Amino acid sequence: MTDTDPIAEALKEEINRSSRQNFLSTLAIIGMAILVIFGVAAYLFSDFKKKNAELLVYIKKIESQRDDLENKNRLLVKEKHELKELESIWEKESKENQKAKTLLSEILNLLSQRGGNIEKIDPNNELLFELADKRILALKNERGPTQSSAEKRREAVDNLLKVVQTASKTATPEGREDENRQWYSIKYEVVTDPPGATVNDNGETRIALDLVDRVEYRFDPRWYSQPIKKITDRRRNFRFKINVWGRTAVKVAIYIVGVETPIVRQRFMSLSETQKF
Repeated sequence: MTDTDPIAEALKEEINRSSRQNFLSTLAIIGMAILVIFGVAAYLFSDFKKKNAELLVYIKKIESQRDDLENKNRLLVKEKHELKELESIWEKESKENQKAKTLLSEILNLLSQRGGNIEKIDPNNELLFELADKRILALKNERGPTQSSAEKRREAVDNLLKVVQTASKTATPEGREDENRQWYSIKYEVVTDPPGATVNDNGETRIALDLVDRVEYRFDPRWYSQPIKKITDRRRNFRFKINVWGRTAVKVAIYIVGVETPIVRQRFMSLSETQKF
């Protein structure tokens, strides 16, 4: 049996106890640091989500403002061309008025040469009507057949504009489940062939689709409570969707800016393939 030094044993035990305390303190500090890191990360993530939501709202606001600017720009372009048309009409009327004045001057001169009393012109004077008819005929021959700028615009885009129809199966509308029919989603839109086609409009090159003012989709009133649908959204190519369970005819009236008579396309729906007409 060996003798042990009590002082050495006590010192050794104190060192071990101190080491354990230091280890536990270190673990506690590390644990607190981890909690702090997680807390900061959670705060940053929450702040990021908030900022991201604010950014999305701002982006939507910018997109809405952009759409408004595009619509205003289209209206300005439309008004510009309408003004140009009015200027053209005014110029034409001014020329016609000048020719009318010249005609009247010639008639009055002829009457004066023949000793007629201008203050007592007989409205039934055959000579007056004969001279007027000759001058009008001469003016028509000189001018030749005329075509308004609106008619030229309609003629220029007529062969370029096409209606595209696609179809796909869709779910049965709510409240119609008992009918046991397959329903289809039919989509129409107006395009140009070739895509992006341009025309000469009063000396200015313009995209043909930009000359479309509105599109009316006309369905059989026997089957549809609202058989006419007017679309003015140029940005989406005047797109229109309708759900059906059977085929019927559709008439598409394409109205050109400044033209009263529309370009008309007509075709029966297809439930299985894409149509362009």
